[in-house]
Amino acid sequence: MNAEMTVRRVLAWAAEAAGADRPAGGDAARGPGPPPVGPLRDVGGLGRPGAATVTALRELIRGTAARLGTGSPPFADPVPVGPGALLLAAAVGGRAEPVPARALAEASPAVGLPAGGWADALARHAVVAPALLACRTVHRTPTPERTATSEQAAISEQAATAGRAAAPERTADSGPAAASGPPGPAGVPGLATPATPVGLATPVGLAAERTIDAELADALLRASPLTAVLYRPPLARLARGATAMQAAAAVGLLGRPRGCAVLTAALAAWSSDPAVLAWRAELLTRLSNDHPDVVLDVYLLARLRHGADWDGRLGAAARALAGTGPPDDLPVATIRFWAPLAVLDQRDPELIRSRMFLDGHRDALTLVRRYRLAVSAAGAA
Repeated sequence: MNAEMTVRRVLAWAAEAAGADRPAGGDAARGPGPPPVGPLRDVGGLGRPGAATVTALRELIRGTAARLGTGSPPFADPVPVGPGALLLAAAVGGRAEPVPARALAEASPAVGLPAGGWADALARHAVVAPALLACRTVHRTPTPERTATSEQAAISEQAATAGRAAAPERTADSGPAAASGPPGPAGVPGLATPATPVGLATPVGLAAERTIDAELADALLRASPLTAVLYRPPLARLARGATAMQAAAAVGLLGRPRGCAVLTAALAAWSSDPAVLAWRAELLTRLSNDHPDVVLDVYLLARLRHGADWDGRLGAAARALAGTGPPDDLPVATIRFWAPLAVLDQRDPELIRSRMFLDGHRDALTLVRRYRLAVSAAGAA
């Protein structure tokens, strides 16, 4: 086992996870299980991946594009995909050791959204989003073992080498081209013989496999800007209100072919993560001034596609807030998701009435007003 084989297992898992019948909230218990965990030997070999790895990534991109409805190439972006998705898959597979895994995520080349890089952003989202949905984020207490070491430096250097070495050719699916060269282990072209073990994952139980370090999760989100829009930004940015970059990417997505449909569909569903719901409410508040039609489309889809689910969630949230003692974050976030619609309703009631199929939202707006759950749009970069 080496880093490339770990990557291949994660890519195969992500393809299965994307096709699983998950509920709107992304309940990990209903998915295919947690992502595989594996070693990170020979990370530098990811710069010239073998044919089997390239095929696995290409199939994952194609399946994710079809499921989200991005078109082909994704969002009409013909630029080929770089090595970032492979490095992020390695980070996901190596999450049992968060420090070297985070070094891999941070070594991923930057994606220049909203100016370009949309196909690359989709490839990264195809890896990162299902992993974050399947794993519970945990804040671990820092220990000496979690500080930067020569091992982390070695992984960072190998990952940077992989990024520089990768020169993918254009393909119909915006996927990377397979590396040429002599057959490696198992007859895979271009797969180098494993080097000295680096970042070997310790055996972990199923409970540990279902978790991901909070700092690693944030590093994955920084390296996957589309996930930071459709799922949530890094927690550190959310806490500071420093989400202008993600908001700009969302506006850029609206300008891409099929981008508006992808964004509105992603934002319309309930989530079991209060931070995800908080981000959606914040983003919809930001969009309500210049893109009120997009905001109304989100709530229209919420009622048409997920109406029964939202009714149940809102009922549970109302009962939680009516009880004694301070409520949990989730019921508050569930109701606050509807606050931007309440603002639009107060500002221009005719605008909402123009959406003839937008119905069943009045109870949600009543709860927003009863508990005064307004959302302020942050403006920090």
